[in-house]
Amino acid sequence: MIIDTHTHVCSPKTLEDYRKKSKNMVSKIIAIPFFENPPKVGEEIENLLLFSEKEPSIFPTGCFNMENGLKSQLEFHERLFSREKICAVKLFPGYQQFYPSDDKVLFIARLCEKYNRPLIFHSGDFYDPENKSFLKYSHPAHIDELAVKSPRTKIIISHFGFPYFLETANIVSKNKNVYTDISGTIDDWEISKKEIKKPG
Repeated sequence: MIIDTHTHVCSPKTLEDYRKKSKNMVSKIIAIPFFENPPKVGEEIENLLLFSEKEPSIFPTGCFNMENGLKSQLEFHERLFSREKICAVKLFPGYQQFYPSDDKVLFIARLCEKYNRPLIFHSGDFYDPENKSFLKYSHPAHIDELAVKSPRTKIIISHFGFPYFLETANIVSKNKNVYTDISGTIDDWEISKKEIKKPG
């Protein structure tokens, strides 16, 4: 059984494309809502939930708009956790310009701890064609402080913190509650190889 713990499979078309690429070898898919900045939390998650109800192999995650309405979003996510509608929460520090070590993140970390579900962070580089994001917020080093403040919360550093591999490895080895994934670190490698020009 193969479980893909980090995808943005949120529609029939993306699922069809995903199954072709994976050759139907993946039996369970963790699906993260497509990110808008700021995210339309209720709408994005509800759409994903409706889609996942028809696709038992898909397990949705939640997400937060860190700019406003944190209390109502915490209540919304608690309802989803208690009904086992979502399996994790993902946050996007660099896109939304907050540090993972900020005090407001602790409320989300404690909620994930309560339901024994992971808190996932987009870390490292971005897909940001409009150049509105800031790397200083997405550096994996900031996960260390949160991990110490909330030691019983399972935390995942996405994308191995690309390109900060050594820093990510250091944080994972230091904190028993921190993990990482390799999603996106070799994305489109076949295309990239073709684009590399030989000297001369």
